[in-house]
Amino acid sequence: MKAGGFTYEVGIFVDFTDDELDLLRRCCAVHYDGRVKAAAKQGGFLYGWLNARSMGIDLKCSFSHLDTCAKALEQPTEWREKEAVQTLRWDLRHAIMGILRNLNEEHVRLSQSAESEWAGGRSAKIASPDGAIVFEGNIDMFRNCFFDNAEWGNVTAWAEAEGLVAELV
Repeated sequence: MKAGGFTYEVGIFVDFTDDELDLLRRCCAVHYDGRVKAAAKQGGFLYGWLNARSMGIDLKCSFSHLDTCAKALEQPTEWREKEAVQTLRWDLRHAIMGILRNLNEEHVRLSQSAESEWAGGRSAKIASPDGAIVFEGNIDMFRNCFFDNAEWGNVTAWAEAEGLVAELV
């Protein structure tokens, strides 16, 4: 076994009310999708949130968890849902969708920041002899994907062996 690089997941702390968590639990429990149902069962993230909340622990939410919650809130908890419950369900779904947009924007911001930082200003262009671009972008990302973190010289040698032209830009 060989360990690869690190990955990071953007998360956000969300302060749900007891009513909101109870509604999420009920929506998940009656949902048609097994992944959504599993969230509310013992061992699921929503089950964990309910336990954490009862102990006063802040709820750290991932994009995936909140996306699952938004999916659960798409359908009513029962055929004749009371108007107050329906309003809470739609308001909560709207709030979660806003948080998902914020999470996505933060992910993009961090990805762009990390890419420029990791590149150290080094980008590469690998092209065929006729000038058709095969790869253009962050050389470190290219090396990590294709060359097991090889040095730039190894990438150049590979490109030459393949009949390509490689240059730092």
